[in-house]
Amino acid sequence: VENYASYEFDFKLQPFVAYNSQKGENWFKSYCDQHTEKYLDIDATYYFNKNINIVVGFNVINNREMIKRQRF
Repeated sequence: VENYASYEFDFKLQPFVAYNSQKGENWFKSYCDQHTEKYLDIDATYYFNKNINIVVGFNVINNREMIKRQRF
């Protein structure tokens, strides 16, 4: 599942928010059948002109899911 929203303001700023959730099969079948990756992506782009822009991004990862994946 992937959801995202973006809007460009008149003053050349474009914020972006995305939520991503992925499930997949573990090929080695060592610990679990599926792993889950969930994260929230927050970005902002500022357009100086048609040739130059700045992008700032931040990812928030669900720590509980990351701990589950690291166990052996």
